[in-house]
Amino acid sequence: GPGAGLLELVPDRRGQILTVTVVVGSAAPFGLLWWRKRVVVPLARPLWVAPVAGVPDPAMLAGSTIGAVLERHQPRGARFGEPRGVRPYEAGDPRNLVHWPATAHRGELMVREAERPEAAVPEVWVVLPDDGPNGDAVAQRALGTVLALLARTHPVMLATVERDGSRVEPVYSPTDAGRRLARAVANRAPVR
Repeated sequence: GPGAGLLELVPDRRGQILTVTVVVGSAAPFGLLWWRKRVVVPLARPLWVAPVAGVPDPAMLAGSTIGAVLERHQPRGARFGEPRGVRPYEAGDPRNLVHWPATAHRGELMVREAERPEAAVPEVWVVLPDDGPNGDAVAQRALGTVLALLARTHPVMLATVERDGSRVEPVYSPTDAGRRLARAVANRAPVR
């Protein structure tokens, strides 16, 4: 008869998943005759799988431009710069930047903004060699590098190529970086 259960799936690589193939088998009720059936289950919405964070490239963290992932970084001091003002909260803004007096005054979340020279934002340029295992390895290393940079500065400029074209935009959190690298495609270099 019908039954219910929890099915946990672990994707083997990054990218978009639209369907899941499940192999159902049983020998019920007496265990004499085994049967198997493959069922393709379409997902309600696309699922994007981020790469596993790999080991960051020490050369990239030091400012080298060697390798498939290019990064330009100028270390910054402990301060971002002089205060510039407040602005409305945007998804991905760190919680510690919420300016509570301005939030109470305006009735919406407001965050502090500081002067930041554009050169102080580290850039990670990702060029995937293919959409297979080699591309996944580069994406893993890129994610590890971005996470290491996010730990010491906010934001990190991430340059990738998606199906719609080049995308050079800042990422503010590990989730943002994972989503961007899940959508990255191969064989083209990002263009500013």
